[in-house]
Amino acid sequence: MIRSMMTAAALIGAAAHAHAGPDADVAGCHARVAEYAYYWDQNDAAGMAGVFTADATLTLGGQTFNGPDAIIERMQAREPGSVIRHLMTTVHIERSGDDGARGVSYVSVYMGQQPEQGLTMVDGFALMGEYHDTFALDGSDCRIAERRLVPVLRRPAEQ
Repeated sequence: MIRSMMTAAALIGAAAHAHAGPDADVAGCHARVAEYAYYWDQNDAAGMAGVFTADATLTLGGQTFNGPDAIIERMQAREPGSVIRHLMTTVHIERSGDDGARGVSYVSVYMGQQPEQGLTMVDGFALMGEYHDTFALDGSDCRIAERRLVPVLRRPAEQ
């Protein structure tokens, strides 16, 4: 009886995981979502170059940056000594045709200025929103073709 219950639970869990989890060929897109956050936070141009397609666009704050060079230039334009962290959660990606996928991921962005000593101080998140992505799939490779930041929550304006 217990063995039958455990087997049934395992089958239900496996079916739920298979239905909810990403297709094997879009798993690389999940990695790109995390890599974007990491490379942006580390100001890593070489890493960021591999995240996007050659004709990619990135839209942030109403501005669109075309191509990896423009995207990297925007990334590196931040104020010296600034610290930024993207916390990515709730990543949902689905196939859209033979060579593409679409996805939405939630992001919380924290920013501050690095002091000469100690930890960077922040008063809370700078922005919470969603990245709406279009991915290009080429075999097992996935790259971001279009990324648009859609703000959802923001901090009140300072008075």
